[in-house]
Amino acid sequence: MKDRVSYESQVLYVGPSETGTIGGSVISGLTPVQLNHITKIEHTLETKTEAPYAFGSLNPLGTVIPELVDLNLEFEYNLADAQNEKWLGFDLSDLSSSAISGMLSGIWDEQNFYIVTTQRGDAVTSQDTPEFLKQPGINVVGFGNGVIENYSIEASLEEIPMGRVSAIASNLTFASGASGIESPGIVSGCRDEGNIIIPAPEFDTLQVEALRPSHLSITFGSGSLPQGGYLFPTGEDLPDLSSCSLTKFSIDLQLPRRINQRLGSKHPLSKPIRYPAQVILSCTAVTKDIVSGNLLDIFCAHPQDVIISMENPHTEKGNMKIGLKGLSLDSQVPQHNLLEKEFIDLSFIAPLSSPTGDGPGFYISGVADISQETTYGLTAGQLLNNQRSTW
Repeated sequence: MKDRVSYESQVLYVGPSETGTIGGSVISGLTPVQLNHITKIEHTLETKTEAPYAFGSLNPLGTVIPELVDLNLEFEYNLADAQNEKWLGFDLSDLSSSAISGMLSGIWDEQNFYIVTTQRGDAVTSQDTPEFLKQPGINVVGFGNGVIENYSIEASLEEIPMGRVSAIASNLTFASGASGIESPGIVSGCRDEGNIIIPAPEFDTLQVEALRPSHLSITFGSGSLPQGGYLFPTGEDLPDLSSCSLTKFSIDLQLPRRINQRLGSKHPLSKPIRYPAQVILSCTAVTKDIVSGNLLDIFCAHPQDVIISMENPHTEKGNMKIGLKGLSLDSQVPQHNLLEKEFIDLSFIAPLSSPTGDGPGFYISGVADISQETTYGLTAGQLLNNQRSTW
């Protein structure tokens, strides 16, 4: 029996929600993979229970849940090399294709999430999967058919760059043990009847333990706004002492969902992205020089692109890159006061376009796309066969 649960004994996994077959046996989903550098996990359940009444009595007839259950999962992690983003379904490219193309096509949209809790002590050890499956006291909380509703990145001078994910799911399960547990997935509105095997937690093989604020850079496609004002770094003439000095930024990728349902079903049939969807870049900078211009010019302005580069502090080479295309100024708020330097808060917004082509939207590239191997895509049966071969 556990007297408490602490962070070192918990691991977060993600895996596809569909089922497959091997040798005539149903295997639920594909083998989940471990997400790395997780620093916070939170999930909420809201049932929206109602009590119906009728004439003739003050007492309710009972309690019912007329609406779908709201199930949300949120987690945060230290940014590294886009490995987590790859497992979460983002399309990693050289910034040539939209990062949400797989979500829009349905290939990577719905996934199962698993919070695995082991006995007290470190969950990540040198155990292989067969040894891990024999370990007593393992508990698994499963979230079926989760889709990402919001993805955000935050970075500032005094903090480690963080990623934050908010997902909505269709089902919730609780299980003891890591072998043969019930799948939380929903297929065609019905419960998935297959089973899941959780592989042993592993020490991560990411390129870096955490990115550093000193190894982040933001370059704007244009050094100034159409209406004039403050200068932005373009990366062409470094160091550019006349441009703003950025002190923090955040990226907010908003993916609102349309819940498709029908009479007779307890679960959503699908949760596709509901357009219009958008990405927002917010940043704060120390102001310096300005250029001439007129506010009337903003009505004829062309959108601009922004590239955020995150280098490996050990190799000084690119580790992760974010591309924001087709950004337009949404707001700017200069801050003037007696005791501090002059700051300006800027907000840019871009619509998410079609997944094909290189239109406005959100793009990601990272070394995880080309340098890391994984067992993702193997069924539970294939994973165990590989482990037996290793023995």
